[in-house]
Amino acid sequence: MGIIMTGSGQGLILLVGVWGIWFMRRVVFTIGAKQLILGMCVVAMAIVFIPVLLDIPIVAGNIERAFDFEQGGLGYAGIARIRNYSYLIEFPLLFKFIGMGYGNVPVDTYLPSLAYTLYSSGLIGGLLVLCFFINMYRKTIHFQNVFVILYGILIIGSTAFFALNVCFYLPFLTYNSNRSDSFTEVQQAHGRTA
Repeated sequence: MGIIMTGSGQGLILLVGVWGIWFMRRVVFTIGAKQLILGMCVVAMAIVFIPVLLDIPIVAGNIERAFDFEQGGLGYAGIARIRNYSYLIEFPLLFKFIGMGYGNVPVDTYLPSLAYTLYSSGLIGGLLVLCFFINMYRKTIHFQNVFVILYGILIIGSTAFFALNVCFYLPFLTYNSNRSDSFTEVQQAHGRTA
């Protein structure tokens, strides 16, 4: 409820993402009698509570900032995050691969993490970031898998991959990867397989 009340459009999108992934993993991919009943309950609760949530002014404002239903497109918050990718299209071919260098970004321009990476280090830097996320996804399990996916989505529209923000997210991603490697080694030492 705190995420909804903060007025954060990204928080709302991530909340929907977390619940959507949970629903898919818990209900859709493990169909059984209990899961079917749980799925029907979740859908029924969503049908009841979504209209109630949409009537709350803070939630309505969040959605309005992200999407403009009258014009059929993005709202001003969505446009502010996406339009700056247009800089990348204007690059000469060589700079699309190697970028313009860190710190050489347009003045007074907000660049989300992915756009900043592509602008600064080109497709090569973008591929390194993609390799990082693929590696983290392979090394993690359960909650951390979901977290890697959401973090990957988050860097498209925010600066979560740089500065102090990464200090918050990285421990959640790496904790289980280190633990799972150690757990596998212990199992192998005792002659068990995962």
